[in-house]
Amino acid sequence: MTTRSPALRSPLLTMTARNVLLAHWPVDPESIRRRVPYPLELAVRDETAWLSVVAFLADRLGVRGLSHLPGRTFPELRLQTYVRHRGHEGRYLFSVDAGDHLLAPLFRHSSAVPYVASDATFEYVDEGFRFRSDRRRVGAPSATFDATYAPKLDSLDAGDTELDRWLAEHGRVFGAAGGSLRSLDIHRNVPVFAPATATIDENELFAAAGLSGPDTEPLLRFCSSWPMRASMPLPVRA
Repeated sequence: MTTRSPALRSPLLTMTARNVLLAHWPVDPESIRRRVPYPLELAVRDETAWLSVVAFLADRLGVRGLSHLPGRTFPELRLQTYVRHRGHEGRYLFSVDAGDHLLAPLFRHSSAVPYVASDATFEYVDEGFRFRSDRRRVGAPSATFDATYAPKLDSLDAGDTELDRWLAEHGRVFGAAGGSLRSLDIHRNVPVFAPATATIDENELFAAAGLSGPDTEPLLRFCSSWPMRASMPLPVRA
């Protein structure tokens, strides 16, 4: 099973996301439509838009041309919604918090993806994981996210696999850091997601992005390993 992403442009970056928590909130499309920059269109399913927080350990990250930075590993946290542009499905990133203070500004300036360095930790706890990110940087809204989560390995509930697939198949990534809208193509297979449990003790990501926090419980999913490759970023045409 593969994504409906366009053919990958020249690969720039490789990475495997490990022990991924996906927390998806259904929201009224009108509550976020104006936050999606032109010429992107908000993607909806059954008249519902989605906001997602994705937390994971970025592992074995490699960047073409930077051979002195092989296999870096750090926690990463994303706040995103789902969009379309010229027939391609994608994700618009409101924020990306990275626990690598060297790569975060490099990625932000080279790709327009809104990377910000954060003091982030990823820990193994009991039979699950704890992810905490504290963003305290000049020029970026402060935000803390703290969650403990685990897969429901004994669950017989396969969840809504069609919705899982729809959310995961938005393979193109859009970012507008610095006012320049650019896109990257992401090549990745769509894995089988496990239902998950999560205790989210703090989540200031929505407020930091100027979004109203959803008033519903999130759909929780887990993935142990998700390899991917990313293209060179290109400006987005109207």
